[in-house]
Amino acid sequence: MARRSHAHRLQAALRTGSAAPQTRTILSWAAAVLLLVALAFIVGRPATETGVLGGTPSPSATPPLAIAFGTGLDPATNVAVERTDRFLAGDPFAYSVTLNAAPGTDTILVEVARVVAGVQTVVQEPSVQKIVPEAPTFAFQVLTDDLLAAWGPGDYEMRISFTAGEPPFAVGSFTLVQPPA
Repeated sequence: MARRSHAHRLQAALRTGSAAPQTRTILSWAAAVLLLVALAFIVGRPATETGVLGGTPSPSATPPLAIAFGTGLDPATNVAVERTDRFLAGDPFAYSVTLNAAPGTDTILVEVARVVAGVQTVVQEPSVQKIVPEAPTFAFQVLTDDLLAAWGPGDYEMRISFTAGEPPFAVGSFTLVQPPA
């Protein structure tokens, strides 16, 4: 019995409607890809999530500005100089904030909290401070001794806002140090 050549077998396969092995492999891969896409579409359900593909993104809050701390204020710019976040008894304590534009209001609220092991305890409730509404930079200077007398040594966070109940627009941390007697 004579063996049929490869060409004859291929022609016979084509006449009977069966596909070549290479064609079957390509069709199998295409079917698998289509199945995965369909499954991903069903499971993922685009437009039901709030990510990049669908939904309306929620507005993100602008991060607060940094409060600049130092031991003095520049008389020309009103910005804190001799920058530090650690203040010893006897040091001047100064802080400033520079906004992108003039605030248009003459008051701010300044709140201070003591921070111990990540837990914050308010030591100064939001208190009204007067500022110049036309100036984008505002600053204050006090004596560290006065702060030590009121709050004691430790780590603190200052938060500044325009109105009560709104998130602060400026935040900064500092440490008050009482030297040993």
